[in-house]
Amino acid sequence: MPVPKNSAPTTRVLLRDVVFDRLLDAIVRGELAPGETLRDNEMEAWAGASRTPVREAIDRLASMGLVEVLPQKGTRVAPIEAAAFADRLETLWAISEGVAEDVVPLLTDDDVALLTTTIARLHRPDGDQADIPAVTSDLFAVLLNTWANTYVLKIYDTVIPHLRREATALAAKDDAYFMTSSELDGLAGAIRNRDGEAAAASIRHHCERVVTHTRQQASLVKE
Repeated sequence: MPVPKNSAPTTRVLLRDVVFDRLLDAIVRGELAPGETLRDNEMEAWAGASRTPVREAIDRLASMGLVEVLPQKGTRVAPIEAAAFADRLETLWAISEGVAEDVVPLLTDDDVALLTTTIARLHRPDGDQADIPAVTSDLFAVLLNTWANTYVLKIYDTVIPHLRREATALAAKDDAYFMTSSELDGLAGAIRNRDGEAAAASIRHHCERVVTHTRQQASLVKE
């Protein structure tokens, strides 16, 4: 048969990528809990896939540090360490503070509307607490995508799955990990006014408070 000249391109989705996305989402949301053993046969049944794509997905997650492959002990979801969360949050803090200062003055009306709506979703008790880490990552994603720095986006993509997982677990036990109403209002006001310095200060205040609290808690556990 003749090949159509104007055929639309098709997107091929590999099974290993589908399995990876499912496993990543389950780990980030805590459905697969920190320290939980990942047995091949159970993962294959859960994912509805054969061993090869499951192992490829697990190997990829291991390279990200979300899964641990222990010799003679099997595979497990990486445990959560408060100190590591603080280090990663400091990384995102350093990036986001600079991005906010540069990007916020350049925001369009549509950008401002999207960001303020996103911030509104973080106010409790109206929002679903389980989704707050995801909404927070959405907030930072809007700023970073507007800045459109490829190298920074790669760092963000590496760090954010860890932060979402860790924040979900830590916030379930401690309200200190949520953004306060004053922090949210300050950030929203800065964005509406397109005040980059004020937006950066709001991000700095929140991250500094959470990092300090996390390091204090980690220190108490060691003692």
